[in-house]
Amino acid sequence: MNQISWSFTHYFQILKTCIAERNLLTGKSLYTLYIKSLVQPSTYLSNYFILLYSECGRLSAARKAFDATPDPDVFSFNFIITAYAKESQVRVAHQLFDQIPQPDLVSYNTLISAYADRGDTVPAVNLFVRMRGVGSNMDGFTLSAVITAACDDIALISQLHSVALGGGFDSYVSVNNTLITYYGNNGYLDEAKRIFYGIDEIRDEVNLELYDFGIWPKP
Repeated sequence: MNQISWSFTHYFQILKTCIAERNLLTGKSLYTLYIKSLVQPSTYLSNYFILLYSECGRLSAARKAFDATPDPDVFSFNFIITAYAKESQVRVAHQLFDQIPQPDLVSYNTLISAYADRGDTVPAVNLFVRMRGVGSNMDGFTLSAVITAACDDIALISQLHSVALGGGFDSYVSVNNTLITYYGNNGYLDEAKRIFYGIDEIRDEVNLELYDFGIWPKP
């Protein structure tokens, strides 16, 4: 029994190392052992293979690993959604998202960010509204992504700024960075300055490259 436990532990440690080092060759060998049932199949292990192939940029292999996963859970879906999002296949990512019985914070953030990266305001905002409607928790990354998706819609950016203030998310560096960037890009320099000079203790963490936008002169 101890030998079996040790063997599984060793196998799992090698798999995690393959993911960290993006070692596709060894990872594929481990997966061959897995699908031949030489290692007990489980959703937990399958998720790591989805992640392995995703990290190595092998979308089709990641999808095959996902489809072969017994009883996929929210982590399974999150990994494969991330894989599709990285390849800019947001439509497929959204289809998979809709299959999750109970999407979590990572599910929402991944898909909202994918839409934001494409400049797709409406679907990103719709997801954000849906997220709030079902009472799902959000974080600073959620707001940063939706603000990015808002792009040049200054009215929406202002509304999201109010949400940040009301929820205490104005303490997040990512939220302040994004607000400063998009207020500045849209010509609202006074608002951008107000945020920057009001963040006090976290100011040093804010990306000082924002000076390059010409929002205010360097000191």
